Amino acid sequence: MNFTVERAEFLPALQTVLNVVSPKATLPILSNILFQLKGKKLALYATDLDTSVRTQLSVSQGTDGAIALPAKKLAEIIRELPEATITVQVKDKQAIINCEKGKYQLMGMDWEDFPQFPEAIEGQSFKIKQSTLARMINKTLYSTSKDETRPALNGVLWHIEEKEMKMVATDGHRLAKLRVQRGGPKSFEKDVIVPAKTLNQLLRLFGEQDADMEITIGENHLVFSLDSTTLYSRVLEGPYPNYQQVIPTENDKELMVDRETLHSAVRRVSTLSNSLTHQVRFDLSSGLMVLSASDRDIGGEASDNIEAKYTGENLQIGYNAHYILEILKHIDSPEVTFELSTPVRAGLMKPSSQQEGEDYLCLIMPLRLTDESVQNKS
Repeated sequence: MNFTVERAEFLPALQTVLNVVSPKATLPILSNILFQLKGKKLALYATDLDTSVRTQLSVSQGTDGAIALPAKKLAEIIRELPEATITVQVKDKQAIINCEKGKYQLMGMDWEDFPQFPEAIEGQSFKIKQSTLARMINKTLYSTSKDETRPALNGVLWHIEEKEMKMVATDGHRLAKLRVQRGGPKSFEKDVIVPAKTLNQLLRLFGEQDADMEITIGENHLVFSLDSTTLYSRVLEGPYPNYQQVIPTENDKELMVDRETLHSAVRRVSTLSNSLTHQVRFDLSSGLMVLSASDRDIGGEASDNIEAKYTGENLQIGYNAHYILEILKHIDSPEVTFELSTPVRAGLMKPSSQQEGEDYLCLIMPLRLTDESVQNKS
């Protein structure tokens, strides 16, 4: 096997598949990228057995063949080469890379040891704008759980209907849900739990352009295809929790506050919050919102007053500052609306104005106010 390719074309192809290669691969072959040349089309494959990526590019002066080469070292070599023509020659599991006056040799592995890639899967297919998919991922992914004992929560529930799609993620302490309108000729209904790792790879690979991406949903796998790159992923086994049951519908207290003002105030006050709970207390009354935090271990206290529109009885409630800040970062309206009930029941956070064709909400569980916070307030 041998081929000639420009560095400017070879490096992006390498980087496309490189992120899938695990730094702690359980099998030596998984630390490699598989190269297969047929005619003048060079295909690159990488997998961690859960997520797999394939891309291809055109080369010149090629001789068909295949080899698996160490991903990290190869990428380091190509990254440091000057912008020039690269020639790769493979013989007896050894690759010789020539570029201008430089020569580099790498030992590879037998390509037949590489896990087999599916050429196609049976399932339902549809198209979606990259920008729409990226927005749905960005708005929900941060709420997935890291707890491996609840594997369904390690992914995002993707519910697809004829006229709309929803993505939902939760870790048991917070929940994010985005519903968007869906167009197109294909009509079907499907629920699938997509691993968080796969969604992160999609954001890295495809970005937020307006091009149409083709998606195929099979029984156990998902396939995302755009141009010359395809990503395969297994789906997580369910069932996913019935999230509709935990979204409150009768919260009778409403708080509206400037998003940037609240974000800044929470950041300031939380610097003196408890290092374990990160609790920030909200004291709400008509026209005023008082934020406070304390940490008995260091003898620190903080409070800050900000203007807000609040309707309802006076309320004192505590939240994890990190969760509040993360939700605020993903709300893009000038103001944010809270729908609240009692100090121990879930609250909702929403944009004060929704994007056209969208419905976005975040649920957040309160923290029980500690005796420490109550004493400091009094």
